[in-house]
Amino acid sequence: MERTKENKITENKNEIKEKNEVISPELSVEIGKFYEDILSKIKPDDFNEFDILNTKNGIEGEKSFYLKVLSSLISAKEENKGKEIVALFDIDETLVHCKQKSEKEIETIIRPSSLPLLEKLNFNGIKIGFITSRSELTSQLDNNLNKFKSFVSESYLFSSRRFSYTEQEEKSIKEKCPERLKDRLSIGDFEKILFLKSLISKVENGDKIFVPIDDLKYPMLFRYGVALENNEKFII
Repeated sequence: MERTKENKITENKNEIKEKNEVISPELSVEIGKFYEDILSKIKPDDFNEFDILNTKNGIEGEKSFYLKVLSSLISAKEENKGKEIVALFDIDETLVHCKQKSEKEIETIIRPSSLPLLEKLNFNGIKIGFITSRSELTSQLDNNLNKFKSFVSESYLFSSRRFSYTEQEEKSIKEKCPERLKDRLSIGDFEKILFLKSLISKVENGDKIFVPIDDLKYPMLFRYGVALENNEKFII
């Protein structure tokens, strides 16, 4: 039977989606090298079998993070034609890990899949921003977060730091959220939930879709939101 025009369009869309949601061999090698390099720096006297296990878990978690975020945002893009899709990333333990090297020096380690992921999202027309408890985000993009600067839209840099809320607002959130989450939400979760709700309420005609990606639990309350599992969090 001859394929219809609609079938061909559907097949093309599926092909595009499949290409988007596959880790390239180059990225797979890069992720492997990143974690193998960490393993190689462990002193022989400190080395144990858990280091090998942690390396394997790190590699799998990295790939899972990349695919989960990409899949969710591509779905948001495909299901909301004509709307602007904005990926709002948390920073610490989501995109970077900060390690104290000395009393005065903190090293910012960027997860190996983050820059390829942001590049892929930009290519697909998805805007990128931050939602974080950090402050002074613009100046940080010129310093320790400068590798993200070319991908991020400065109009979508949001800090939930000290975003105030009432006990009644917290109670209202708990009443509406799934039972499994009620006792798992932290102060940081509540701050970001209410910040996002305030942000969404200001969007005219619902022409923007905000998608939070975070190591906290609150993204589960938002359509397309990505709450990272323990093995997907960037902690090294």
